[in-house]
Amino acid sequence: MKIRLSLISLATGSAFVLLFGLVQPSWASGDYYVNANSADKSDDNSCRSTSAPCASLNGVISKILESATPQNSTVYAQGTFTESVLIGDTELEGLTLTWMNKGTRPVVNAAGEQMVIIISFVDNVSIKHFDLQGSQNYGIYAYGSSDTHIQNLTIQDCIIHDLDADTTAHYGILINSVDDALIKENTIHSIGSTNTNADIYATAYAIYVQRSDRPHVINNMIRDFTVDVTFTEENSYVYPLVSGVYVYEADGALIKNNEIKDIVSKATQSYASGYLYSFTYGIFLQNSLHSTISRNTLRRPKIRAVSNADGTTPYAYLYGIYAILTDDTVISRNKILNPSVSAQVLDDEGSQAYFYGIFTDSIGQVNVTRNTIRDASAKAINGSGSPVLYGLYINDVEQPYVANNRLIDLETSAEGTGGATTYAMRISDSPMTDIVHNRIENFTAAVTADDANNDSLGIYIDYNSSADILNNLIYFTESATQHNIDGIVVDSAQADPVRIFHNTMLNMRTCLQVENGAVLEFENNLCALSTSGAYGVQIDGDAYDLASGFISNYNLFYNSAEEVLMNDLAVGILSWSDWRSGEYKQDKKSVKQNPQLNVSDPTKKGYLHLKADSPAMNAGDADVNFGTDAVMNGLLGADWDNQVRPKGATYDIGADEFTL
Repeated sequence: MKIRLSLISLATGSAFVLLFGLVQPSWASGDYYVNANSADKSDDNSCRSTSAPCASLNGVISKILESATPQNSTVYAQGTFTESVLIGDTELEGLTLTWMNKGTRPVVNAAGEQMVIIISFVDNVSIKHFDLQGSQNYGIYAYGSSDTHIQNLTIQDCIIHDLDADTTAHYGILINSVDDALIKENTIHSIGSTNTNADIYATAYAIYVQRSDRPHVINNMIRDFTVDVTFTEENSYVYPLVSGVYVYEADGALIKNNEIKDIVSKATQSYASGYLYSFTYGIFLQNSLHSTISRNTLRRPKIRAVSNADGTTPYAYLYGIYAILTDDTVISRNKILNPSVSAQVLDDEGSQAYFYGIFTDSIGQVNVTRNTIRDASAKAINGSGSPVLYGLYINDVEQPYVANNRLIDLETSAEGTGGATTYAMRISDSPMTDIVHNRIENFTAAVTADDANNDSLGIYIDYNSSADILNNLIYFTESATQHNIDGIVVDSAQADPVRIFHNTMLNMRTCLQVENGAVLEFENNLCALSTSGAYGVQIDGDAYDLASGFISNYNLFYNSAEEVLMNDLAVGILSWSDWRSGEYKQDKKSVKQNPQLNVSDPTKKGYLHLKADSPAMNAGDADVNFGTDAVMNGLLGADWDNQVRPKGATYDIGADEFTL
């Protein structure tokens, strides 16, 4: 049965015109030619040779449908076309649109139309090497239905750009109910909105995939698009949203090797009765099974939300990678570089600025490995806003594996009366988490007000979580005046124990903070404190039972000021000697000496290793292991650089003990 759609613009009611392209000639029976530059062009031609080409893409599609065998035809295009293309007849299955001459892209400018190319219920279509521009909303829009999905769509090496900036919804590529789509090597840029209006959702999506299984989004360049809106009417709702790759309900998604840079959401609200919510997503994944997000680079994503009105709170949320309700997901080897989010208000107003490097929520299992998040900032300008930054946030995930990630130079700042909080890594409601071989450096929270808290938290475990925290490096190389600099915080952990082995923490105010109870093992860690009033271990909470709930041994603690290194207010342990030999007899085999670290130059090989003559060398114990847990024993048997520890099952102190 044929399905033939009328060429009616969904937005304006004006006629669509069909546009299509050509490549290097190959004179097969299914080849057609369209050339807007040819003096001999005409839609009355046969369109079967370069000497008798069609004049329009609409014309060449008509010729194909008139033929006895329209399937698997190839259209070679050249020139500039001012049409909107509809591929809406099932007899066009197998259609390929491409360039006539390699390196010379056919251009389709669909100014005034809703979309440049629309594909409806046609399988095995390929669009390659086109320059698509000028439409109001869509570059390429392909759709099936919940009952009938399009199969095998390829969009490759197209440039999609400069959609109408006066409209408020933009999609470079949108596919809905399309299985096995390949979106590859395209460049999408300059597709955002700039306008002044009220009660509006202004959006720009480079690539949007919905209800489409096994999409492969690989090697695309997404750059330079902005939603910049100003709202000046009363009762207006400000909701700008920008996303690089947005995938919803797509099992088996592969999002790989894409570069996404300079995507920006900006909004200004000028009335007290309005609302301002601004979002930027580098990569968004929701309701998907067995998906992979790998080797993508996100550069300079940004949000700026400004309220010039009394009583209006701007909310700004920037996510590098956002993955929720996605079981069996791998997030690996991605780079998120120089992201920034700011919320600016009047002097006495509040604001909310949030940054999430990688956020996962409600996932059956997730592996977050070898990602880099660097030079991130979340800022509240004026007012009482309290910005929050998360390098990694793992929430409500079963057995997450978090390994070999680099979280470097993360900063929140409150330039008013509010506080600021930076979590390099937060694990919530996620049992049996493995946190292994991560590097966390310079996670600063800066405040202007003297009485505002600024909390810098390295690894934060809370609410019904348990974890094995092994071989991580957590440190500051910069001088920072902080209310708290906590290497590891365990707050309300439940169920299985939290096991913290072989971590190195430098320039901390507190290396381990334990709050509200936990079954916890803390062994073979290196803790160096550099500020006054600091504690290697601090335990809070009423009547915390150290005897049954806490094991601490074989650690190295150092503070050049020779201050108290242990503190438990609940049971009166306030000194090193009380901690080691008091009622609870903790840390008989730990030491309090200068570890003699190689910390002078972070760029040199061997930085953060212990020197060969350190007093902490070979201070381990043969019993420090995970029993029959072979995987964890294997991880403990190698240091942070994956060198085998020299004493086998007898492990030395810190994440990395020896000079290379």
